[in-house]
Amino acid sequence: MALALKQYQRRSLASLENFLELARVEGPESAFRKAVDDGLLDEYKPMPGLPDVPYVCLRIPTGGGKTVMGAHIIQSASRSLLERQFPLVMWMVPTSRIKEQTLEAFSDPRHPYRQELDAAFGGQVAVFDVADFSQIRPADLGTKVCIVISTVAALRVENKEGRKVYDYHEELEPHFTSSAKELEYLHRDDSGRVVASFANLLRVHNSLVIMDEAHNATTPLSYAVYERLGPRGVVELTATPDIKSSNVLVSVSAFELKSENMIKFPVVLKEHSGEWQEAIN
Repeated sequence: MALALKQYQRRSLASLENFLELARVEGPESAFRKAVDDGLLDEYKPMPGLPDVPYVCLRIPTGGGKTVMGAHIIQSASRSLLERQFPLVMWMVPTSRIKEQTLEAFSDPRHPYRQELDAAFGGQVAVFDVADFSQIRPADLGTKVCIVISTVAALRVENKEGRKVYDYHEELEPHFTSSAKELEYLHRDDSGRVVASFANLLRVHNSLVIMDEAHNATTPLSYAVYERLGPRGVVELTATPDIKSSNVLVSVSAFELKSENMIKFPVVLKEHSGEWQEAIN
């Protein structure tokens, strides 16, 4: 059974959908100024290499249900910015351990995260490890929301797995129709032919990138990965955004979590001047 969203989650999602809808028409800079939470900086910082791609961050404190919100973020983006019933999504995480946990949760029909996805898209959901991208079929992209889970590091070109993302794969040829190959923004080989790569597949389908724990991904290398993938939009989720580079659209306070009973115990901070073991206790 899908979980009922908390008030702060509904507020965050409404702000995000408003931004994405405005960004589709007016561009991200104007949309951000109009949609950003009161009290937050309204100066929009374009993503390096992708200045026209909507790029925002939702600041949700730890324990606030960022991953649960993911299904609704995808749904909001599909209605507004992407204009697709079943979008193609890259779900990015900072470490292999988090990737395995997320992949396991999204693949398990009994897990609340997967139930949220199924509820949002009528059960039409396909989840892939980035290592298995060649298993995506053209029919999947027309009838299901397809979520590919990866670390940022796995997509860097100096990594062997990362190179595979940008290389030619015969299994992906059926995705590239004659009309798709005419798109100017696709990667091409030295002879000018479109490469049947996973990166090009993402570009063809105007993919959405969701970056979980995004404070670990605001580096030049991470931005280079985004640029190579050519997403239609990027949404960051983190409790601790890098305010120098991230566009914080929504900031949820710990008090909002407390009012929704998301903080189950009192948190007491006390300075200890003795042994470190005492502080841990």
